[in-house]
Amino acid sequence: MKRVNATKLQRVSPKKNENQQERDNFEAPKPQANINEVDLNLLERDPAKRITMWNYPLEYSPTTHSAYCFLCYIFNDTPNVGNGHDAFTVKGFDNWKKVNDGKKCAFLKHIDCSQHRRAVEFSENLLNQATHIDNIIDKQSEEELLKNRIRLKALVDTGRWLTFQACGFQGHDETFNSKNQEILGIIANNVRKHIRSEVGDSYFCVMVDESRDESKKEQMAIVLRFVDAEGIIRERFLDLVHVTDTFSLTLKSNLWRQLLRYEFDDSKICGQGYDGASNMRGELNVLQALVIKDCPYAYYVHCFAHKLQLALVALKEIIPINQFFNNLVSIINVVCSSSKRHDEFTKGKGGGD
Repeated sequence: MKRVNATKLQRVSPKKNENQQERDNFEAPKPQANINEVDLNLLERDPAKRITMWNYPLEYSPTTHSAYCFLCYIFNDTPNVGNGHDAFTVKGFDNWKKVNDGKKCAFLKHIDCSQHRRAVEFSENLLNQATHIDNIIDKQSEEELLKNRIRLKALVDTGRWLTFQACGFQGHDETFNSKNQEILGIIANNVRKHIRSEVGDSYFCVMVDESRDESKKEQMAIVLRFVDAEGIIRERFLDLVHVTDTFSLTLKSNLWRQLLRYEFDDSKICGQGYDGASNMRGELNVLQALVIKDCPYAYYVHCFAHKLQLALVALKEIIPINQFFNNLVSIINVVCSSSKRHDEFTKGKGGGD
């Protein structure tokens, strides 16, 4: 311990008096050993066996024959070089006549000075780990983390309940930078992962339809139809993608991008279903033709829901059928506009909805 301190203190290069210089020149062995070298074999490697450094605040340098204050050397933030306050930190104290001078002892004076007391306070604060700023921050972080988890759980439960009830969130900001998208995005990704696990390595069909929303953006809906592990036919809504136009190549590129994003094997596509639009069902440079080029077994089937819609539109030209649907709409409006009539209607059905 003393050898390490002496080495450290020697690097300060304090001034020596002439007598001390002569003694050093006379006593120094030749060749002189490198003072920067430290014998690591003499250092105690077991921290449990080491002597605590604060038990020896004063250190002695045999090179300068001076005493140094370890605490002031480490923690003194205002050395005040040249005013006599650096005797125990930079130059070293070598006026040994003032040590046994009773109450005027230089060591006692140094211990009682404000700089040394401040250095002792700094050392005590360093040893008091409970008051360290990192522990306080960690404690506050843990409390804030717990509160945030409670808030997040409430938001997730609310979102799941609204989704289960098919209710809107009534939000007005769903831009890319909006925080409203974060939780919904996490839930949506978990749903897509579940759909991916349901499909597994099975063959599946893709169904695509595009429509313009209220913000005048063209949206492409992607639905997968497959047979799960229990042999039950499933239809799962995978994603809603914004497209800049409804050209066949644009729809196909976005469809393939989403399938690859969720790690679906496009070679497993065994069917495709769309509406009867010209950009969908044609034989040349349309969506179903572009898909068949990559997946020759993806046979095209006209969507039955769109077929029914087209049939109803065509049947409206037949007067009796047109009158039937007009009367049906009138009956629904009359019944639903009055609570009493609605109750009578449901009572007639046996109390059902």
